[in-house]
Amino acid sequence: MKETDRITVIIPAYNAEQYIRKCVDSILGQTWENLRLILVDDGSTDKTSQIADEYAVRDSRVSVIHKLNEGAELARKAALDVIDSQGFIMFVDADDYLLKRDLLQQLVETSIAESADIVCFDFLHKGKRGLNIVKAETLDVQEALGNMLLRHKIDGNLVCKLYRASIVKAQNVHFVNKRNCDFVIVGTMLTNAGKIYLLPVCGYYYRYVENSQSRNQCLHDREEQYEQEAYRFYEKTALAYPKLKPYAEAHWFSVLIYVCIKMEKDSSVRRSTARFLNYKKHFRKQWAQVIVNPHVTARDKIQYWLCFLNLFRSLFRLKIICGRAVEGRTGQRRV
Repeated sequence: MKETDRITVIIPAYNAEQYIRKCVDSILGQTWENLRLILVDDGSTDKTSQIADEYAVRDSRVSVIHKLNEGAELARKAALDVIDSQGFIMFVDADDYLLKRDLLQQLVETSIAESADIVCFDFLHKGKRGLNIVKAETLDVQEALGNMLLRHKIDGNLVCKLYRASIVKAQNVHFVNKRNCDFVIVGTMLTNAGKIYLLPVCGYYYRYVENSQSRNQCLHDREEQYEQEAYRFYEKTALAYPKLKPYAEAHWFSVLIYVCIKMEKDSSVRRSTARFLNYKKHFRKQWAQVIVNPHVTARDKIQYWLCFLNLFRSLFRLKIICGRAVEGRTGQRRV
């Protein structure tokens, strides 16, 4: 088998015992056999580590890295440190899985035939396709970045993309331990790619995990860093591609609003704390740009003004109370 045709699949895993078998089986069962699977156990406290080691014993294509819990970004970096620039790289999350047995074969053959550095494909989420990839097409860097920033055909997640290993390894892409900054890494790789290809194939199942870090109501200690990264990415993109400035600004606003909502939802964050007041001051300064930017969605604008007027937390609490009341009445009927 040629090294240039090999796919290295990287899976960071933390306490994923409930899902990891389905994920790994969907990869090892692919028709494209020239692959290497690296499982990175990110300090799991459940049986994830044991399950990963079992796969490594059974299949020579599987290797395992055990490390302290530092987050998915550094877990991926640990895998990248042990591979070279040959072939292709694909990232998969431990609670997700591949839908088509010939997906990797389609991706590699497409990348080779089209001379594409990155091949993007669609995913399934809650029974619906996540992106709007309806036809095969080639995008240049500016088109790809614009689509990513508006989350149209391409999104800022590392998954659902096949990368040439040289793009990931040689372009100074930093996998740093910052909150949900996949879009910075993906954006950097897009700017360094010669050709980006869209494949109209739905081959990835994105699982909605209710109690995951991004889904819970607690404010993470690095949320503000997430917004700061989005702002820096906006500045960098606007400088390099002036036509994309409103797209990048709208993307930054969506992150700004997301972080503010996390603050409002977390009941442990008091409105009188310096952290809350400082962020709200920073948040409110952007009102004029939010109004005039045509790419800010109606949903984002509504949420922005609810937070601006300090109404979001009250409405969120009311929703919880109403939901509990409905659950209580439903439970009584079932007794």
